[in-house]
Amino acid sequence: MTPGDIPSTGSSSPMKAVAALLPALAILAAATPAAAQFRQVQPPPNTWLTVWGGGYTSSATIHDPESGNWNIGSSISGGVGIHRQIGQSLVLGVETSYSPADYEITDADDNLVGNGSAGILTGMATGRLNYGGGGPLGLYLTGGIGTVVYRMPELERWDPDFAFRTGAGLEYRPNATKALFVEWGQSRIFHQKEGVKDNTEKRSDLRAGVRFGL
Repeated sequence: MTPGDIPSTGSSSPMKAVAALLPALAILAAATPAAAQFRQVQPPPNTWLTVWGGGYTSSATIHDPESGNWNIGSSISGGVGIHRQIGQSLVLGVETSYSPADYEITDADDNLVGNGSAGILTGMATGRLNYGGGGPLGLYLTGGIGTVVYRMPELERWDPDFAFRTGAGLEYRPNATKALFVEWGQSRIFHQKEGVKDNTEKRSDLRAGVRFGL
């Protein structure tokens, strides 16, 4: 048998296999960082936009020293707010709402002197504190301080009053950037007065809405 007749040992087969795998390995190496980035958990949003509808569930009687007693009925309302996330459980921001409400004005002897439809506008600095729940469902406390402004055709003016509001709510987050909520609150409204008689009015309200993380 001559040297040229020596059979091949097949040593080139592993080299061919390695050469065939190199392009696949290069593609896999390039795809791994992209895949890892795709699986990365996005941080929660820092800003929340809130939109709600609801209404005042109780009537109010405000004793105005100039025009008489304002008897304001329950009404629907709507509002919007924007808040900034402070830590894991606290958000701070501002909100405003508007409500049309029927009213009557009576004098000291309870005689009707005027009626119509009032506009009630609020503007407050507010905050929410998450304090309970598990998973996507949670409870929170809320509070705010600002003003309630009344507009009545009989008065021909906007009448602002100092007010603060406290409440509690239930919130459900189907994902990291959206939340559904229902909330009950009570406002204390301080109207101008004469003498030392208390002129504070309480009003309860109910809200339901959605929050969007920005």
